[in-house]
Amino acid sequence: MENTIVDMLREVLGPDLSAGRLEELTVDEIAELAYAVQTHYQSWRAVKSD
Repeated sequence: MENTIVDMLREVLGPDLSAGRLEELTVDEIAELAYAVQTHYQSWRAVKSD
């Protein structure tokens, strides 16, 4: 099963995805997150529905 964007966010940021956690991100963490999101969507394929 393919990882979702939420799975990827938890891999990079850890389990706490609260607004408070996001407000405390460092510049390096934001850069890492941006790279991870870009990489995720470069390989992402939409699920075909019937």
